[in-house]
Amino acid sequence: SLFWLAGLRAPERVVSSAALTDSVLRLLDRRPDEAIGVYDLAWTLRAWTPLFAALLGDPSALPERDRNVLWLHFTGRSGTIEHTATASDRFERAVVADLQAATARFPTDKAITSLIRDLHAASDRFAQLWVSRKVGAHVSDTKTIHHAQIGQITLDCDVFTVPNSDARVVMFTPPDDDAAGRLALLRTIGLQQLDTRSAQ
Repeated sequence: SLFWLAGLRAPERVVSSAALTDSVLRLLDRRPDEAIGVYDLAWTLRAWTPLFAALLGDPSALPERDRNVLWLHFTGRSGTIEHTATASDRFERAVVADLQAATARFPTDKAITSLIRDLHAASDRFAQLWVSRKVGAHVSDTKTIHHAQIGQITLDCDVFTVPNSDARVVMFTPPDDDAAGRLALLRTIGLQQLDTRSAQ
């Protein structure tokens, strides 16, 4: 870069970026029948496919805070997703570690510092994990989702990081024929309902 050629450090961003790369937007556009959500550095949902909305609820009308994974989980509002105790512990450690890394990179980002402050006030569990500094890592996992129309469905959940971006891509895929059949049904009934609501 010009800064490098001049022997200078490039200026650091003071806030995290919610912007999505063209490649991520193309991924969503070209895979509308897959359950994919894209999150920013602090785990706030920024973009999603229609099937993601049909599976986990349409987030389009929600305020930003209610689209944050940590806020929903640590305040007990992510009720449609079932975690085993082991999976829950692993998940919590991973997302808290992510938030610690985010605030280390952007210590003056008002959205991140506000989220951390509110999580400390709302959740003793979050506060304990925050001071423990016991980090976790994202691994491929399974999520059991209780859906009002298709019943209980268990899906594989993978988290992908996007190079040169603050975005994380989360993809739900069916591990067996039963889950694939339920997801196919949701593609029909769930997407029809989303289309109906968007037309009103």
